[in-house]
Amino acid sequence: MEEFDLKNIWKLSDDQAKVYYQSIEPEVLEISRQKSNDLLHEIKRNAINETVTGVLLMFAVFYFFRNHPYVWILYFCTVLLVVTSYFSTREFIHEIRSISTQNVVKSIEGYYNVLSKALRKLKFLIWIFVPISFVLGLLASFTDNGNDLEILTKWDGILLTLGISIPVLFGMLWFVSKKYIFYMYERQINDLKRILDDLKSQEQNF
Repeated sequence: MEEFDLKNIWKLSDDQAKVYYQSIEPEVLEISRQKSNDLLHEIKRNAINETVTGVLLMFAVFYFFRNHPYVWILYFCTVLLVVTSYFSTREFIHEIRSISTQNVVKSIEGYYNVLSKALRKLKFLIWIFVPISFVLGLLASFTDNGNDLEILTKWDGILLTLGISIPVLFGMLWFVSKKYIFYMYERQINDLKRILDDLKSQEQNF
């Protein structure tokens, strides 16, 4: 850890380094625990803010398309998303609560494993629900303006739609998976991994 400049400790003789590290180990572990707790609180705060924002946006979309002839498709996809999120969240909370906090290194490792697993699942779901949401939004907007979907069965309509929508869709996927998710969750999980690697390297050296 930077606070104790442990790289300089390793330059001491083995016996001196071991004695010195043992004397500061409780402080090192406490700092690591506090840093990991701060990261976990940041992730929790971002998740809560994201959920509140998502619910508000969902109600706004429902209100905007409330008279749309295909609004039932929006309802169905929303129910599917809510059910999927519910079971994923319940599993996530159960795994978090099962982590023992008695040992600092083991608890940080447990949090990292659970969070990295959840992150992989989130990225997978993004590649499913973002395209679905994009297509539904495109069709809803298209039909809400009085256009006929039969135009999409003609080659000129298909090519025009694909030419516009595909770059926009991949741009959205890139931004959500590479920028938004990184800022909200992946950055903090990576920091947690660095704390864990630092503690494990200290254990191995002493």
